Amino acid sequence: MEFISRNAYIVTACKGKNFCMAAYDAFCFILANIGQIAAVNWVSAYLMFLGKAFVCAGTAAVCWFIIAADSDLANPWVLVILCLLIGFVIASVFLGVFENAISTILVCFCWEKDAKGNFSNGQVYATDDLNKFIEGAAAAKQALDEKASAPDGVTEVQPTGAEKPPETPAS
Repeated sequence: MEFISRNAYIVTACKGKNFCMAAYDAFCFILANIGQIAAVNWVSAYLMFLGKAFVCAGTAAVCWFIIAADSDLANPWVLVILCLLIGFVIASVFLGVFENAISTILVCFCWEKDAKGNFSNGQVYATDDLNKFIEGAAAAKQALDEKASAPDGVTEVQPTGAEKPPETPAS
């Protein structure tokens, strides 16, 4: 439910729909693009983990080096753990914003891919390079589908019509 709600907020922000309609759109969107969403969510979860781990480790290391310069503390581990926890909270907040940006970009990309530039108001939101990428990916998927539907061991070859048969030299 949290995942659908987060995507519903993205739909609300991008399209201006009320929350209930946005939640329905988000649910349909998730079902239609489940593979891409799963792949991006796994990658982003891995990146969020790495980001939090590096921020926490960096914060604890800096705290340890600062404490090591001053030998008046009897137990420096309490301060290092406190700095580690503060680093985790700060990393979670900032990387949460980054995670929402990843989700928003994914939602907008999939909308553009599904619409193929045919929005009701005639506007195309994607750049020319992104549209070329989407068209190329669609053509590659269609070629794979055609190859998969062919019988095993059979390769269909069609003439292009632009080629002329080789000319024989006159003797």
